[in-house]
Amino acid sequence: MALKPSYLVLAGAGGLIAVAGLKGWGVSRAFRDVIAGKNPSTHPQLTSQIMPAQFAAGGGTQGLGGSGVGKAVTPTGPGETAWFTALLMSIAAPPTKADLASLHNWRVRESPWNALPPDGAQYTHNPLNTTQPGFGATGNVNSIGVKIYPTAVQGIAATAATLLGGYPAIVSALRRGIGLSTGDPNVGAELLKWSGNGYSSV
Repeated sequence: MALKPSYLVLAGAGGLIAVAGLKGWGVSRAFRDVIAGKNPSTHPQLTSQIMPAQFAAGGGTQGLGGSGVGKAVTPTGPGETAWFTALLMSIAAPPTKADLASLHNWRVRESPWNALPPDGAQYTHNPLNTTQPGFGATGNVNSIGVKIYPTAVQGIAATAATLLGGYPAIVSALRRGIGLSTGDPNVGAELLKWSGNGYSSV
């Protein structure tokens, strides 16, 4: 039986081990699924709990400090989807349609997706406007302290560190792959916190 390339990608770079390690699977079971042309990530016990292969392999270059999550993942391209996919992978969340749509809607509330100063997301490498210090921040966009980061990876690392350091409901929803538009009051409260009481939904 022919192997499906998309499943081989999942199996590569540590992804097979990550899948097998969840819910007590053995590597052999996950490998059998790949050989049979089945996607091991679709097992009902694993839905929205998969750690992406690149994250599992420690992709990226910037450590996230004391977050216990590893390294920021480098985006695969310059676009918004690539940036948010890398952010999700950096916090061990799957890049589902719901997650990516939520992050896009969140970005619309915060920054334009362009390279224009003072606050274009491609200029600041900070589309969600975190105020996280460090990570090579070169200055502030405004008096609130929204940072400018020199690279996308550093902006992703700073945003991931912010989320992991004080936004557990948002991180949990993203890790479940359900996005942030579920009406969860805890997510709403954390969006209020993030926005300085500017909005509670995205």
